[in-house]
Amino acid sequence: MSNVIVGSSFNNKKEEKAAAATITPGYLIELNSDDEFQNHSTAGGSVVPCFADIDKWQGNDLDDDYSAGDLVAGWYPGSGDVVENAMFDGASADLAIGSFVQSNGFGLLTLYEPATSAEPVVQDCQIVGFALEAVVSGADTRFKLQIV
Repeated sequence: MSNVIVGSSFNNKKEEKAAAATITPGYLIELNSDDEFQNHSTAGGSVVPCFADIDKWQGNDLDDDYSAGDLVAGWYPGSGDVVENAMFDGASADLAIGSFVQSNGFGLLTLYEPATSAEPVVQDCQIVGFALEAVVSGADTRFKLQIV
């Protein structure tokens, strides 16, 4: 597997913000009310896709987490962009190629679960993308994702 987060990107929009707590490259992140990046915090919630990129300027790679207060390189992929090393929640069901994914509420991605008829329908904002490779559940693992 490659040592990058950004696979293909049409606009390559990045932004640096302080980390509110520990963040792992490849995690889905969001801005909090203190204007800091944190792991996406709402399972199945609305999301503006943003992923923690690798801190290459410090010589770090995929296995080097950001600590609270570190400047996090956040990447905002657009529709069609490929995330090379997104993080899958191993407690989720297996992913087949083409499976839609959503946030698990802790920065990882999990198999998308459509709303039931009793729930409000906000599905368009829940789906982050779809898997470009199959993933077997069991342990948190990296996978290739295309943004919808």
